[in-house]
Amino acid sequence: MQRREACGRAQTTSVETLFMAAGWLTASLALALFTLPVQAQTGAGTGARIETEAQTKALKPADATADDQAIAALALTAHSAPRHRAFAAAGRALQQALAVPCQTWHTTNAEHITEAFTQIVRAHAGLEHWRPQAPRPGVTGRSGRLIVWPAPGLAQKVERLLEARAARRLNLADIRMLGRSLRSLSALEVVLFAARAGGATPRLRPSSPASCAYARGVADHVAQVAAARLRQWQPGQPGAVGALAWRNSTTNASGRHARTTHRLIQLFDAGLRQVRDDRLARSLGLTRPRRPRLEPPFQRSGLALVVMRANIVALHSLYVETKLATLTPQAARTVKRHLSRALLIVDEIIASRIDPFASGQPSNPLIDLGVPLKMARHIGTATLAAATDLERFAQAGGQR
Repeated sequence: MQRREACGRAQTTSVETLFMAAGWLTASLALALFTLPVQAQTGAGTGARIETEAQTKALKPADATADDQAIAALALTAHSAPRHRAFAAAGRALQQALAVPCQTWHTTNAEHITEAFTQIVRAHAGLEHWRPQAPRPGVTGRSGRLIVWPAPGLAQKVERLLEARAARRLNLADIRMLGRSLRSLSALEVVLFAARAGGATPRLRPSSPASCAYARGVADHVAQVAAARLRQWQPGQPGAVGALAWRNSTTNASGRHARTTHRLIQLFDAGLRQVRDDRLARSLGLTRPRRPRLEPPFQRSGLALVVMRANIVALHSLYVETKLATLTPQAARTVKRHLSRALLIVDEIIASRIDPFASGQPSNPLIDLGVPLKMARHIGTATLAAATDLERFAQAGGQR
């Protein structure tokens, strides 16, 4: 038995090493490795599966008796509230950046506007995973999302709108009448940034009275959404209906743990799935069955990796700052190691100034992200599900 487990560990090491050395992989082999189940990637029933099962069986009842109200409170005070404050501050900064004369946007004020746009995109990406079910009307959930992806034809819609409104400037009232995609940060990117090919440097496009009015209207809308979300999720503040409903739901127990604890596990799982299985795989064309390759969100502004990094940082925070990791301390060390590895890969690519999404790349370093993200999701959600009696996760091995 020991010999078999040692063999499994050797297979895990060799396969992961092979996956990390993606520079010489052909596209077909990269697709195969990226889309294989965790069990296959780690040696047909060994590796992550053995580690997850061993850690799950080793859980003692004491490991699953954490204070749910403390976890729910930390989810607000240590995790959600700081991100909502940063989002609201970035919204105000964006409004101020676009208040300068229109004709200076792509010249003397280009750096200031680019930085303000980067900050609002980063702040919102850090909240994308925060989608607690709205327990009552008035709580902003999915309706507050400002990143639209995939968004086929969005650039064409924006251009047609600008042409149609060239003689009449859009105001905030007009923006509110538009569809969600046309008042999103994704649409604002089209208004502000010129289309670019390959790995060309992002640049602001020359502005017009119509485009300036549209951009300012979208910025006003974004700032209002950010301010509303801050009011709803700031603990102890008047009108914090989201925070209040979240705290109250800790009394609705399900199994050994409250609904809020289970919801945090679901948010962690869904967030990792979005980063890896949706955006990363689709952007690299590594999906099975094969689907058309999609441009990642904010590729025009060069912020695709910024969004991805902000997503991973937020999920690491969700796992650690809410004390979810303390429910399964042994597994937590492994999960945190994989998440740190994923961040290191992204940071190295950003530092290299290589655009991994540009066509014509002989190999793509982003393929390396597949293993740590999938391992973190598989081990993290499976062990947390077992520790908290979240059956539909436990039965599926932490995957959906």
